[in-house]
Formats: sequence, structure tokens, C-alpha cells
Amino acid sequence: MPRKKRGQRIATAPGQTYGDAAAQEEAQRAMPLPRTTDLAPRPTARPGGFGMLNRPTEKPREPLTAGAPVGPGPGPAVLPGSASGLTTPPLSPRVRAVLPLLEHAAAMPGASRATTRLVRQLRVRAQNTPLQVPE
Repeated sequence: MPRKKRGQRIATAPGQTYGDAAAQEEAQRAMPLPRTTDLAPRPTARPGGFGMLNRPTEKPREPLTAGAPVGPGPGPAVLPGSASGLTTPPLSPRVRAVLPLLEHAAAMPGASRATTRLVRQLRVRAQNTPLQVPE
């Protein structure tokens, strides 16, 4: 099926073994790659839009450690998006059952930071959730 001016142009990775480049081209003809300009995130803040780095502070009475779990000032509960006062629900037995597989996936060399962060959070919740024995 020919392309109809949608997606990126056909391109192959250099240094492939014999036949792999042709297979890659054929796969791109069958299913075009999306346009990268459509997927690029748009910046929300203009560079330098918050002012100079050496400007005076906007909160002179707030300690530098405000929002941190150590030092003077309020802790992480004051940060936007924090779940202050909310308890996390217990970890599902199904999620607990697949946690070893998720840990294995997070330990793989190509695992993303989001995957490792998710597995780390699930591991902490699993340690804080008592094991429920089915009745």
C-alpha cells in the first residue's frame, strides 16, 4: 500500500545486516511512522520568562529547606500535588502477584525511568501492605 503523504519519509538505520534494511523499508511502507512535529511537546514557559536568576527572592522569610523532609520549615505536605492526610489504598493481591515480573522488567537494561519509578513505588506499597490470605 503506497504512502499518501502521511507520516515521515522512509528511512533505514545504517549498518544493518543484509536484508534487514529492505525489511525495515517494507515495514514502514505497510505502517508509516507518525510525524515527529505532531508529537513534539510544546514549551509552556518562555526561556527567561521568570526573570533573571540573580533577582531578589519572592519569599524572603521562607527557609531554603521548605518542602524538604529535613531542615527548618514545612515538610513535603505543603508541596502542590502532595497527598497530605490521605492514605494510599492497600496493594491489590493481583498486583502483588505480578510484582516479581515487574521488578524483572524494571531491572532490564532498556527500562525507562518511569518503569523503575513505578516498580519502586509498588515495592514500597507492598512492604507497607499486610499480606491478605484468601478465606
